[in-house]
Amino acid sequence: MEARVIHPLPNSEDPLVTRLVSDVPPAHYTFNINSFSELSKILSKTGLKKYESGNFEIGGYKWTLLLYPDGDKERGGEGHISLSLVLAKTNSLPLGLEVNASFKFFVYDQIRDKYLTIEYENRKERRFQAIKNEWGVPKLLALTTFNNAANGYLINNCCIFGVEVFVRSCTGKGESFSVIRHPQAGRLSWKVKHFSSLSKRFICSRDFTVGGHKWHLLLYPKGDSTVIEGNSLSFFLRSNDSMGHPGQKIYVEYTLRVRNQVAGNHKEQKGVHWFSANARGWSNFMLLSDLTDKRKGYMVKGTVIVEVEITRPPPYSITSELYPNLFERKRSEEGKLLFLFVSFKESLELSTRILRDQPPAHYTLKLNSFSQLAKLLSDTGVEKYESGEFEVSGYKWKLLLYPNGDKNRGGSGHISLYLVLSETNALRLGLEVHASFRFFVYDQIRDDYLVIQDADMEEKRFHAFKIQRGFSKLLALSTLIDAANGYLVDDCCIFGAEVFVTNCTGKGESFSIIKQPTSNFSLPIDRFSSMDEYSTSSEKFIIGGHKWHLIVYPKGDAEGKDQSLSLFLELDDSIICHGKKIYVEYKFRYQE
Repeated sequence: MEARVIHPLPNSEDPLVTRLVSDVPPAHYTFNINSFSELSKILSKTGLKKYESGNFEIGGYKWTLLLYPDGDKERGGEGHISLSLVLAKTNSLPLGLEVNASFKFFVYDQIRDKYLTIEYENRKERRFQAIKNEWGVPKLLALTTFNNAANGYLINNCCIFGVEVFVRSCTGKGESFSVIRHPQAGRLSWKVKHFSSLSKRFICSRDFTVGGHKWHLLLYPKGDSTVIEGNSLSFFLRSNDSMGHPGQKIYVEYTLRVRNQVAGNHKEQKGVHWFSANARGWSNFMLLSDLTDKRKGYMVKGTVIVEVEITRPPPYSITSELYPNLFERKRSEEGKLLFLFVSFKESLELSTRILRDQPPAHYTLKLNSFSQLAKLLSDTGVEKYESGEFEVSGYKWKLLLYPNGDKNRGGSGHISLYLVLSETNALRLGLEVHASFRFFVYDQIRDDYLVIQDADMEEKRFHAFKIQRGFSKLLALSTLIDAANGYLVDDCCIFGAEVFVTNCTGKGESFSIIKQPTSNFSLPIDRFSSMDEYSTSSEKFIIGGHKWHLIVYPKGDAEGKDQSLSLFLELDDSIICHGKKIYVEYKFRYQE
């Protein structure tokens, strides 16, 4: 967990950069330099300004780090360590593709066992593309601060850097809550003949349409799996979601009934539910002994009549669907955050509030009838509305919205909004998901988004015992209701969320200098002029603890064919870690 003051932080010469101290190591990539001065010397000797790390993959893209030990002077980094993140292999990306990502750099304090973290203020995103694939911090750390052993960053010529990358992948997922003003009630009667001789575990009625949605009845003649077989009739109303959108939810008041064909005293039960692609009803609707007793009149000549009456068909419907064109994504200059929003007077729960012009990338919740939703929840004794699920970084999430405030957490008089890790029962025991998140409220007048996020975008731990994180005081109801603010217009408001999961990849590399005396290897070649082979290889030889061999093309390789002798030194990679790089100075010599 990050803290504001743990030990003295180096002065930041860039007001747009935030520096904090963390106990948690970088989750995505670690770069260990065991011989910093030697690396700097090698780069200076060879006329290079930077060292390029190996590739690592985050968010489906490959990245590399560029380290400037003596500073990136072209970007004002003289006298500093400079560090940049690079989107690799941009030549293989689709034309015009932009990757929006924020990132955090780490420098390890080896004395205090802490990490100095450096990132753009409010985790500002950068657009990586073919013509601009490198972003970084030219003044990551002053060399005077870095070289001072008391600070712990360079000990015994060893230092450790790291990075975390948060790619914002737009899923376009969202849902919309609407009210149908004048719904019509609906009813279905279904005669089930030869009831006592039914052998199927369950039977379904024909589909019928009420309120623009399809439904059917579901009967278990001998009870479903939750009751003792042969003891009860199980009776359900089911929404046939094939007519709507995946994830659609519909609020319904309904009555399920078994008709008494003799006396008229029917057996019925009433329910109120949000329907999606599921069935609602009762496993113990009625005892089979009562249903089949001819004296009681429910079954006549082997026929049972069941009914459903939808007394309030979909006046409230929530539709989860993809919204590729719900908002046209505008481009501001470098996608920058427009300005700091500071006009709130109430307690903000250590939150940061800013404005930006880009919509939420992960989930949008549009409420076309906010007052109706608030009233519905109040009438049914429910405090919160639960959104549909959406997936980010391999985990399923949902939003909990309290239109009248989460009073148990001090949210009275406010909109409360929470992010919930869904399906925690499917997680491995003890698994924690580390994630930061931001919420959005759309200003429909100015076409901007109010963004609410935790101060410094601090990560939260989601696990089976703590699946919910958010803000009880997201927005004062007085602020929301004031039409001049643009958040609630014609009873419509729009919320959203972005989630950034820190998945630990454990990738990294280590730079070392092996002190090794000069070594030689000779390859005698007999009858060189008469050789017919295209190429020949030497036996393997060991220098510096690594295996090598020479490759000779007597008449030249593809570039120098029939014109030159081609000679190469090749590292046998089978004995070193994948991606490891070794700096070597070598000399070829031809001797007759």
